[in-house]
Amino acid sequence: MSAARLIPRVHTIQSRAAVRSSVQLLPPGVHTRNVGVNRRFQHTDVNPQQQQQQQQQQQQYTEAQTERQKRQAEKDARRQARRDYWEDVRWETMDSLRRGVHVLQSLGYAGVLIVGLGVLGSAFYYLSLDIVDQTDAWRLYEESVEMVMDNEQAQKLLGLPIKAHADRNGGRNRAQSLNHTLVEDPISGKVMVMRFWVQGPKNGAAAVVEMVPDKTTGKWTHQLILLEIPKTKQQLTILDNRPVFKMAEPERTGWFGFGSRNGARRM
Repeated sequence: MSAARLIPRVHTIQSRAAVRSSVQLLPPGVHTRNVGVNRRFQHTDVNPQQQQQQQQQQQQYTEAQTERQKRQAEKDARRQARRDYWEDVRWETMDSLRRGVHVLQSLGYAGVLIVGLGVLGSAFYYLSLDIVDQTDAWRLYEESVEMVMDNEQAQKLLGLPIKAHADRNGGRNRAQSLNHTLVEDPISGKVMVMRFWVQGPKNGAAAVVEMVPDKTTGKWTHQLILLEIPKTKQQLTILDNRPVFKMAEPERTGWFGFGSRNGARRM
């Protein structure tokens, strides 16, 4: 091959290298189609949809950053407000008037707290007393029922079997309330009065029970067990240990013993 044929080839290669170097020196965004460069060296434009998505992401990031800064500012403001408040209510920074108001408020809060605790303690105390009293009363009720069922006269009067209920309308599957009360007797002292209902095939009767505490042990002992039949108005005394009082003769004084000085007395 002759040298004349090689010269155009070399010129073509040099011209392409010059074009490539000129394309690299072009500023970004300039289209190179008019320069006569191959398509693989052309600068492609950004897709508008991708550009919009990038703008939205940038906007969301900016809004999130702003919201985060806002929350942090509010948090710092609250912390500073609490710090200022506690600094303001310190005893050393108060004047005489505010100290007096603070003392009165503290006394008022303490009084309300003490009254509330007292009411709550009283409620628990009386509730516990009521629970203990109900438990003790039900135990005495069971003892009284056994004494009535074991009595032969009650068996003849009511018939067998005898069933007992806390109230007249009570049933076996019904929640029953026990009728009992405590009374103060000037002679016997504290007395528990209890009423319940006993039912037999022949008759039904209301049982009246009186109990007094033992002076030595303090336990309740039966003083009276009485059955009352509403239909026949008949009464049956199963137990009666009530104290008997005798009336003493009044002392006679004065002319011929007709005057009474002290009157009748209990023995």
